[in-house]
Amino acid sequence: MSFFRRLEPAHWIALGAALLLLPRLGQGVLRSPWEAHHAAVAARMAEDGPASALTPAVGDAAVLARPAAGYWLGALAVHAFGPGAFAARLPSALAGILLVWGAFVLVRRGRGERAGAIVAAVVATTPLCALLFRSALPDALAVGASSLSFLALATASVDPEAPRRIARAGWLLLGLAAGLGGLPAAVPPLAAIVLFALLGGRGTVRRSLRPVSGSALAVAAAAALVVPALAVHGAG
Repeated sequence: MSFFRRLEPAHWIALGAALLLLPRLGQGVLRSPWEAHHAAVAARMAEDGPASALTPAVGDAAVLARPAAGYWLGALAVHAFGPGAFAARLPSALAGILLVWGAFVLVRRGRGERAGAIVAAVVATTPLCALLFRSALPDALAVGASSLSFLALATASVDPEAPRRIARAGWLLLGLAAGLGGLPAAVPPLAAIVLFALLGGRGTVRRSLRPVSGSALAVAAAAALVVPALAVHGAG
């Protein structure tokens, strides 16, 4: 009982998201073609080890339609738990838990715990969360990073008292989203920056978001995930 008394609201939010996304995660067959395909890519990467980290493949065919980094967590899950639906879907579920927790923490800062809990509940119960974050699709990682980036940059833009680490986290997550899902995953956070610049003025955005250093951080994060694979396979 003493352990539960020490839990803060953010801990309860994360626990609730875990109870929503993790139970029976491994039950049911992997849906074809997409879940089964991506699970096979992650399983092959886990079997081949670090040598295949930059070249995801199924059989003898390389899978280069998306960044290889999107399969890394799936390969680690397969290595830890063995091939199967649970390992294939676990990275997506963890991304969903992090998104729900992050939504609560960021909204709570400016609007209070009640508003943060409402937003977290809305995020957790949307069809997107129920389907995407309980699937074996690597897109869940990019969507989670993109959504958290949007929330962090929005918080930094509207809250003049927000610590600079929130803006830095938003830029870092923007880079991770681009590295995991390509440029489309970076569109929502970038659109938020443009919107707040139009509404609040470029000077306000420049002071709160520090776009020059932030962009450099985002590019560095994306490059760390993308450039090694490009060096091996080329831009084509």
